[in-house]
Parts: sequence; C-alpha cells; structure tokens
Amino acid sequence: MARTSPVGVPGSAQTGDRRLFTPVRRSRLSVGIAALAVAAVVVPTVQPHAVADNLKDRKHKVHRSVRSAKASLDDSSRALAGAQARLRAANASLGVAQRKLAASQAQVRAAA
Repeated sequence: MARTSPVGVPGSAQTGDRRLFTPVRRSRLSVGIAALAVAAVVVPTVQPHAVADNLKDRKHKVHRSVRSAKASLDDSSRALAGAQARLRAANASLGVAQRKLAASQAQVRAAA
C-alpha cells in the first residue's frame, strides 16, 4: 500500500508541494531580519548622537549667554563703583557748601 500525504498539508502531493518557506522566501526573510537587526543597532546610536549634538549646541549657547551676562555685570559693577565715588564726593561738597551758607546767613542776620 502506497503512503499518501494528507490533503492540504504543505509538502503534500495534493497542494503541489507548496512549502511555507521556499528558498526565495527564506532568503528574503533572512535579508529582512538582517536589515532589522542592523536598524536596531544603528538607529538608537544615531538618535543619541543627534540629541547629544543638540545638547552641546544648547550648552555652548548658554555658556555664551552667561559670559555675556557676566561681562555686562562687570561693566555695571564698574559703573556703580564710579557713581558711588562721585556721590561721596558730591556729598562732601554739599557739606562744605551748607556750612558756608550757614555762615553767610549768620553774617546777614548779624548785619541786619
């Protein structure tokens, strides 16, 4: 008695020996899997580099802003120190002028 394959089962005589994974399909599947494996390794490494570059750019921009702010603060501090010195000098001159005025007013009252 001859052995027959069940009907509709891949590889059976009834289906025309259609296999689920023919050599062409198997090679395409292998190429697809290899491409996915490469993408799984490459894509995550590309993304962090792009993020890192963006962060480095932002860091440099912030450092430039801080340096600029520090330079402005230094300029303002020098201007403030100069203004304080001029204010002290003006207060001293005011004191001298007030004493002279008081003396002059006393002379005017004495003469009247």
